[in-house]
Amino acid sequence: MALAAVLRKRIPVAASVVAGLLLAGCDAEVPAGQVLATVDSKALTRRDLQAEQKAAGETGIVDLAGPAGVERLVSRELLVRAAEARSLALTPEYLAAVRRSRDDVLIALLRDQVAADLRTPAPAELNQFIAARPWMFRERAFLTLDGISTNTLPGDQASLQAMPSLNDAALALAASRRPVARWQRRVDTAELPAGDARQLASAGVDAAVVLVGAERTRIVRVLRREPVPITGEQAVAVADAVVRRTKLERALDAVIARERRQATVRYQEGFGPARQ
Repeated sequence: MALAAVLRKRIPVAASVVAGLLLAGCDAEVPAGQVLATVDSKALTRRDLQAEQKAAGETGIVDLAGPAGVERLVSRELLVRAAEARSLALTPEYLAAVRRSRDDVLIALLRDQVAADLRTPAPAELNQFIAARPWMFRERAFLTLDGISTNTLPGDQASLQAMPSLNDAALALAASRRPVARWQRRVDTAELPAGDARQLASAGVDAAVVLVGAERTRIVRVLRREPVPITGEQAVAVADAVVRRTKLERALDAVIARERRQATVRYQEGFGPARQ
């Protein structure tokens, strides 16, 4: 698709920007057409109003149609003028925010372009994805867990699995001077790591399960299991979204790896990645 399609999408945007600039330079006393108002020589256009309405919707302010929205644009421009008069556009905070916003827009456009180039998941691929992850689909459940967490040490799986209860495990960990945190929480099996989900899927209510991670070990007890399966067309839609997102992240990782090979990256001492 790629560049040509993106360029086709961008042409109307570019045309509107040029039109806005041309209109801004006119000396028309009464705004008309795409220009809804002017503040000195600065034109406020319908596209500006659309952007303001979108931002208002995201913040819960929705009544910005017509004059109310245009007046908000005018007030916004007047505040910008006041900020510029105080030279705030020269401050490090402003320059950093502009750079961050620019980077965010470029990354979003790159993600869109890379995503558009990815192959659409085939039905067989989606069916295989669903069948391999029962905890995410047909056996999905909300679990209420009672658990304790500690730092991971070799042998945790065998030694902690032998504990008759969470209280016994907590006492044993405290006696060996290991940090212990007690907690209860409700989790969605669809959002758990595959290994944790598989272990918890076969655990009965009140059975203790030891989940050993790279840094943290958790001993958990399932207090309640609430089945909330995802099946049929809903499962296919969820699988399609997850597969697309996974493929996109892999593609972006490949882009990062390629760019890293071509770039010179230097770190301050102590801020670089850990050496393997």
